[in-house]
Amino acid sequence: MASEANAANSIPELACYITKFDPDNKIWRSDNVIADRVPLLSIQIAYNILASSFFHHILKPFNLPLTVAQMLVSVHLHMCVYQI
Repeated sequence: MASEANAANSIPELACYITKFDPDNKIWRSDNVIADRVPLLSIQIAYNILASSFFHHILKPFNLPLTVAQMLVSVHLHMCVYQI
């Protein structure tokens, strides 16, 4: 009985942990993170889908898969974003 009581008492000590919320990060100070980031993300996703299908139709006579077109679009988007 004593060992069962010790085991029951030790479980909450093992299961509980301290979490610390650090509000010093800039993302928590902004007004609405989703409203700021979602429009650009949706534009980039739409661009990737449309441009990859365009490149896929161009590369179809060369029997290249859609993956190659998606890689070309990602390189093109990377070059546009970072002004390379």
